[in-house]
Amino acid sequence: MAVDRPPYDQASVLGLAGDADLLASTLDDIGVHAIELAQTVAPGLHGRRRAGIGDTFWEYRHFAEGDYAHQIDWRRSGRSEQGHYFVREKEFETAQTVWLWPDMTLSMGFQSDLADTAKIDRALLLLLALAQLLVAGGERVALPGPMAPNAHRRAPRLIAEHLAAGMEGAHTRFPATDLITPGSSCVIFSDFLDPVAGMGETLAEIAETGATLHLVEIADPAEELLPYAGRIEFQSLEGGQPYLAGKAETLRDDYTSALAAHREALRHTANLLGASILSHRTDHSPEAALLALAARISEDETDLFHLPAETAA
Repeated sequence: MAVDRPPYDQASVLGLAGDADLLASTLDDIGVHAIELAQTVAPGLHGRRRAGIGDTFWEYRHFAEGDYAHQIDWRRSGRSEQGHYFVREKEFETAQTVWLWPDMTLSMGFQSDLADTAKIDRALLLLLALAQLLVAGGERVALPGPMAPNAHRRAPRLIAEHLAAGMEGAHTRFPATDLITPGSSCVIFSDFLDPVAGMGETLAEIAETGATLHLVEIADPAEELLPYAGRIEFQSLEGGQPYLAGKAETLRDDYTSALAAHREALRHTANLLGASILSHRTDHSPEAALLALAARISEDETDLFHLPAETAA
C-alpha cells in the first residue's frame, strides 16, 4: 500500500531526524568494526582540505544558521554591499563535500504489508544518519539547491528542516546537475524504477561535473517478491495506467526476470560512470546499509569491516 501522507510531511521528517540521531550514535551495537568505521570517517573522506583549527586561511563563507556571532569576520562583512555576514575559515585538512539527495517522488511512498516502513522513510533515515556520521568526521554535507555545504554539528538537523518544509525539485528523481560541484560526492537515495536509459543520461550529466556518484536503491520486499495471488489490480502511484491481473501468481517468474534485467542494466550504467550502487530492502537492517554506504564513501577496504549482508556492487 502507499503511505497516506506526502513523503515530506513535516512531523514525519523531523521525527526521522531523531531516529537518525539514534541510528548514527548506536553503531556500536553491531560490533567493534562499526565503531572503527564511525571513527575512521572522522579524519576526513578522501583526505580533502576542510575548515578547522589551523593557521592557513582557507576561504570566506556566508554566516549560516548554527554559526556563532564570534565567528563573524566584521571587516570582510563590512565590505559586503548586500549586507551579508561572512565567516573566515582556516585550513585544517582536505574536506569532502557530500551532496545528499532523496528521491521524494510518489513511488517512494510505497509500503507493503511485508515492511514496517515506507521507502521514503527508510531513505530519509539513512540520509540523515549518514549526514550525522559525515559531520561528526568534520565533513561537509549539503542538499543541492536549498542548503549549501555545511560542516556544523547542526547541519543534519538543518537538512531535516529543509526536507520537512518541502524543497524545490523534491518531486524529481535526481538533483539539478548544475548544483553539483567538481571533486565532491553525490549520494542519491531512490528506488530507480524509471527506465534505465533515461536515468543513465541524467546520472551521466552528474558524473560529468566531476562528482563521485553513490546510488542507494531502496526497495520494498513486495517489489522483489511479488507475493500476490488471484485477481488483483495493480495501480501506479505516479499516474500510470492500472493493470488487472487475473492470476497475479502467474506473473511472478516474468516479473522477477524483468526486475533482474532492470537492475543489471542499472548496475552496468553505474559501472560505466564509476559509481557505486547499494541495494537495500526496507525489511532489512538500516544499520547494515549505513555501514556499507559509509565504507563506500570513505573508500576504506571493505574487508576491514564485518559488513552485514546487503547487496552491493
